[in-house]
Amino acid sequence: MTSFPMVWAHPMTTNFDRAASFYDDTRSLPEATLATLTDRLAEGLDWAEDVLEIGVGTGRVALPLSERGYAITGIDVSEKMLAVLDSKSSNVRTQVADATNLPFANASFDAVLAVDFFHLVSEWRRAVEEAVRVLRPGGRIVLSTFLVLDDPTTILQQRIFQEAGAQPRRVGIEITDVMADLECRFGSKTTDLAAIPYVMLTSLATELDGLRRGTWSRYWRLPEDIRHGVADRLEAELRDTGADLDKPLDIKISLTVLMASQLGY
Repeated sequence: MTSFPMVWAHPMTTNFDRAASFYDDTRSLPEATLATLTDRLAEGLDWAEDVLEIGVGTGRVALPLSERGYAITGIDVSEKMLAVLDSKSSNVRTQVADATNLPFANASFDAVLAVDFFHLVSEWRRAVEEAVRVLRPGGRIVLSTFLVLDDPTTILQQRIFQEAGAQPRRVGIEITDVMADLECRFGSKTTDLAAIPYVMLTSLATELDGLRRGTWSRYWRLPEDIRHGVADRLEAELRDTGADLDKPLDIKISLTVLMASQLGY
């Protein structure tokens, strides 16, 4: 592994340390979907030689891109997630850093990549500014995230927060809003590269187990005792109504890939 020295700042990004041991098992994409996503990301990156991925995590997209010859530098606030990535391959250079305070000089990269990231960043405008700052002239910013088209566990999720006496809260912003900000402040042009549909299998039992274990970041701000108590109560309630907790359910998702180019400096 080739690593940079660690530079730390006050993190503005959700830390996935707690998910490092199970992230790949719970967030992996179907093989065909990942291949299509990699194709579309490569289309956006095009000629770029040096690519910075912010929020690289365990390398879900960085590793397939590195296998295609891209020189990827990945940053993340989670040291444990990067440790998982480093254990897989030495092809991606890694550094613990926050996207709102990148430890790189101006004009260091041909492209900046962010996948499933900006919804986790509270100070997202600072992250946008930093991404633009480290781009070389003519550089590109390529963003991708998921859009849930249909989730049969939505009602259960709403009940979970109701029982917990809390409200679901998005930390950051949608990538369409990031692109609008890039257009407004930096004069970029947005290109829509893909909408990639896929299906993720789940069940009511899986959602309740994810609540207990804290699998999904939407539940992380709930204390562990609250999570377990709510899961136990709702499971008992569902069983009393005769619900089949193990019935397979399809979550229909679309992956969006957008590219910002022609940024004015």
